[in-house]
Amino acid sequence: MEDYKKLLTDLYTVNDPERIKQIDYFLKRYKGKERQFYVSQQAKYKKQKPVSDSKKIIEEALARIKAQSDDKSKAKVDSKPKITKKVVTESKEVNVPIKTADEKKTVVSPIVTEKEIVKESVEENKKKEDISDEKNPIINEKKKDPSPQEKPAKKDIWFDEKSKQTSSAQIERPPFGTDKNFKKKYFLYIFGSVLLVIILAVLVFFVFFYAPTTKKVNTTTEKPKTTITKETTVTKSEEITNSTEKTSIKSKKVIQQTLKPKAKTTTKKQAPSYLGGVYIKKGSITLPAYFVACSAVRKESLAVKKVRELKAKGFAASYYWIPDFVDHGSPYFKVVIGPFATRMDAMKKLTPVQERAEFDAYVLELK
Repeated sequence: MEDYKKLLTDLYTVNDPERIKQIDYFLKRYKGKERQFYVSQQAKYKKQKPVSDSKKIIEEALARIKAQSDDKSKAKVDSKPKITKKVVTESKEVNVPIKTADEKKTVVSPIVTEKEIVKESVEENKKKEDISDEKNPIINEKKKDPSPQEKPAKKDIWFDEKSKQTSSAQIERPPFGTDKNFKKKYFLYIFGSVLLVIILAVLVFFVFFYAPTTKKVNTTTEKPKTTITKETTVTKSEEITNSTEKTSIKSKKVIQQTLKPKAKTTTKKQAPSYLGGVYIKKGSITLPAYFVACSAVRKESLAVKKVRELKAKGFAASYYWIPDFVDHGSPYFKVVIGPFATRMDAMKKLTPVQERAEFDAYVLELK
């Protein structure tokens, strides 16, 4: 058995030393497949250069950079001019070279970035353009003698009375109210205000006047009005003749009788005129009695029609006037089937009536 841990450590020390700590994790993960994992890692690092080679390349590059910086510093030191000091003697003047402190020291050149290089190149180009402009005679003349067209003379228009007059004369405004747009706006404003007032008036009427009157009308109960009829008879007075006095006396008596007030006559509601069919009067049946109530109608003709329909379907139908049996009852004709002696008999008849004739039928008791 091959020791894959050792093989992997050797492989990682050469190519990737940081992965040595992860060898145990990889062996647990790929348990039973250690050979395949090792082969895959070996193939992976075959194409790459080992770490030692990359370190050598980096060291060589750093050495080159250092050498280039040393060469630049030496060139800068050599290019500097030597400072000379004049020594005055009685006979001759001798130039004595003075050694500067910069010559003894090693000058370390600063690291120049790309941005600084770009800035320097831009500044140099600007300087060149300025120099070329200075050499151009046309540009120099324009700078020295600017033309009056380029720099017009300033005028104090605010304090000039003539300019004020001309400006006011040029701006001619139409008189107030003649502009078409102004007229349209004015008309719309008036129309809108009138419409708003009308709407408010209608709302006030409905809220304060119309609603209370409707409530009062609903609460008032209608009372039967008694119509008083006064019969006035016009009698023709007979022609009075000089020949007969008896006829004149008779005519006076007739006129006096007609002028006397007659007793007031009040018309009451007439009892319903029974058109036919089986009508139940009060006292014609023994109370209490039970019925199957089918419907209630205001007109007697409709009640008779309903009775005939029920009889055609085989039910012993009849009708009665509700105020005859109920005090202060509503003025309707009730169409019923019966009478029955007990409530149970009426209930037995109720289901066939609901199925065949009237779905809303119910059992009614008259006392």
